[in-house]
Amino acid sequence: MPVTKSDFKVQVEAYNAKMQNYTAGWGTATDELRDAVDALNELVTDLQTSTDTITPDDQEILDNIEMAGKGVIGKINNFEKLELPTPLKYPETNVQPQAQKSDAKAHKAEVKAQKSGTVRRTSKRR
Repeated sequence: MPVTKSDFKVQVEAYNAKMQNYTAGWGTATDELRDAVDALNELVTDLQTSTDTITPDDQEILDNIEMAGKGVIGKINNFEKLELPTPLKYPETNVQPQAQKSDAKAHKAEVKAQKSGTVRRTSKRR
């Protein structure tokens, strides 16, 4: 059954909405990953600026770095959860492209001319 233009328009609009959600999801996941990496970098900087001996505060920073690292991995895994929408399939139509129409029209005219005996030859015999 052929799809009408309005039906296809609805399908295209729905697909476009899915793509916008998909790209927004990537944007959100990217922002969250960047924030998680920034937080991890701050913790590493805090640890690097501490004194030579490991203090209880340093141990807390190390524990926070470990948790922040796991958080970064979780943010990376968010990308895997994003699903690319299935591309649209173009509807089947009975409409032929313009070049095919003119070829078909020329063929029909040639067949008709052959049947009526009025075939005009374009090549010359030597």
